[in-house]
Amino acid sequence: MKNIRKNFITTILAIAVIFISADTTVFAAEKMMEDGTIFDAQFYAERYPDVVAAKGYSEGAMWEHYKEFGRREGRFPHAGAEPQDISFDDDICNRIMAMQSEFPEGMEWDFDNVYSSPNRNREVNSTLSQCSACQAFAYIVLDRVFGTEVHVAYKDCGFVEWASKRYTTPGTHVIDVSEYLAENPQLDACKNTYWNNLRSGDLLQYGDHIVVVLRKSGNNVIVAEGNFNGRIHWGREISKDFLMSLPLFCVETVQW
Repeated sequence: MKNIRKNFITTILAIAVIFISADTTVFAAEKMMEDGTIFDAQFYAERYPDVVAAKGYSEGAMWEHYKEFGRREGRFPHAGAEPQDISFDDDICNRIMAMQSEFPEGMEWDFDNVYSSPNRNREVNSTLSQCSACQAFAYIVLDRVFGTEVHVAYKDCGFVEWASKRYTTPGTHVIDVSEYLAENPQLDACKNTYWNNLRSGDLLQYGDHIVVVLRKSGNNVIVAEGNFNGRIHWGREISKDFLMSLPLFCVETVQW
């Protein structure tokens, strides 16, 4: 009798395991997708049951929904993307996100897109207001959200001032950045301060690319940008480690 009961229980458990296995999807941990987005399919499925009901419970379906609809709907691709830093200005972020209807994901945007902003380069005493591509999109956002009569501080760890003193003769110069790095041992501390003070609406420049900060997410910053492979792109994440590994990155921030 004991053997019969034992065999019966074993059979029931085996059936249960088969049933559960057949109905359960195992998701991979969060990972970087082909467009640079960090995505966690399990988080997305649990966070948005309406998507599961409409699309099914699979990693591919979750990612396809986020790419096509979720990003512009303001859904979060992983747990760390949900706003957690209350010092960040949610109102500014929401006002920028509202511009997605005018500048939708994937909209063509390159050097043919030109814009003139009175805010551009005001801090470095430049008369050049016209810009294109990624800069044009960034300054459109800045002007729309903050207005054209604000004070925009340009923060570059003193690079422009250093270069203006080093290269005093008129003409085009090839600036040796290694000299600047050698003469500014405090640069890492400066970059770290800029990172800690990043906030919604800041313009972040590295290399020849400029992006608009939407919000921080742990050790990443979520951005909107123009001329990302020739198009408008929302929601890419840039890591602090990446920025700190660069010789320099610059920030333009509105002074309240």
